[in-house]
Amino acid sequence: MDSVTPGTSRQPTLADIAARAGTTVPTVSKVLNGRSDVSEITRNKIMELVAQTGYRRRGTTPVARPSRDRRLIDLVISNVAGGWANQVLVGVESAAAAAGYDLVVTVARPDGTASVRDDWVARLLARSSPGVVLALVDTGIDRLATLQAAGVPVVLLDPVDPPPDSVASVGATNWSAGRDVAEHLLGLGHRRLAVLAGSSRQLYNRARVDGFASAVRLHRDDPASGGQREPTVCHLERQHSAVEEAGRLLDDPQRPTAIFACADYLALAVMQAATARDIAIPQQLSLVGFDDLPEAAWAGLTTVRQPIAEMGAAAMRLLLRLREADRRLPREELATSLIIRDTTAPPAG
Repeated sequence: MDSVTPGTSRQPTLADIAARAGTTVPTVSKVLNGRSDVSEITRNKIMELVAQTGYRRRGTTPVARPSRDRRLIDLVISNVAGGWANQVLVGVESAAAAAGYDLVVTVARPDGTASVRDDWVARLLARSSPGVVLALVDTGIDRLATLQAAGVPVVLLDPVDPPPDSVASVGATNWSAGRDVAEHLLGLGHRRLAVLAGSSRQLYNRARVDGFASAVRLHRDDPASGGQREPTVCHLERQHSAVEEAGRLLDDPQRPTAIFACADYLALAVMQAATARDIAIPQQLSLVGFDDLPEAAWAGLTTVRQPIAEMGAAAMRLLLRLREADRRLPREELATSLIIRDTTAPPAG
């Protein structure tokens, strides 16, 4: 049997995948059907080959794929704790209910073992999911390719990585939101700025930081800027280190007079660290968050309002459109807005 490589004209088959994986056609079929009786090493190898070759199950489109219950549709989310997840669930469920669908919610646990992370893919395949919204899930190319190969329509909500052209997605205007925050703080007169963001691997964090830094650089080039400095940027790889990292920013002898926290939970961590150091907000430190969760309103936090529920609803409607016609749909971006409350003011002195 000839080996199929990416870029060749002939479409790969199950037999091609099996030959390259050193296994059998029934084993490849088991992986694409979510069967659990396949070793983790073999499963991962098959998923990698599916991604590399662009395999698609023949005669199966997202529209035609059989399902045990056509009125159930899937939401896979990275966690169900906190205001962000609640608003996503509200938006996705409302759009699904309006179209006559019930929702199956699955948690993709990013901190587990490889087998735990992959389990949600197997569960979707095993129950012949008619479509899935993946909300803030670090999917990886292999998992996406496996779902596509099995004919499962996918829409990414707030994708962690740049999505492939073949996968529809919904997000927010993160870059322009970061720019808006910088312009607000610069307009108040702040010159020592810092950004506290989540993991640099995440697409939305990079966009928010880049938008903020771009506005600062543009302002710095203005002769009237008064010696504007590059913002200090701190990326967190572990959520529980937020208060500690905020403390390091505030302990700097030349501490920032304003901080842009790229999520409301990070802004609340800055508040906690500032309180521990008797630093008054906004008199001695201005602070801006991102998301506009209920906690932000309670704290009087100036923040970027991300239309989370609306994004969830848009992702579900996009998924239903994908199921009605086998076609590629573009990325949708919903507009953000800066909500000014009580945590920003001109710098002291």
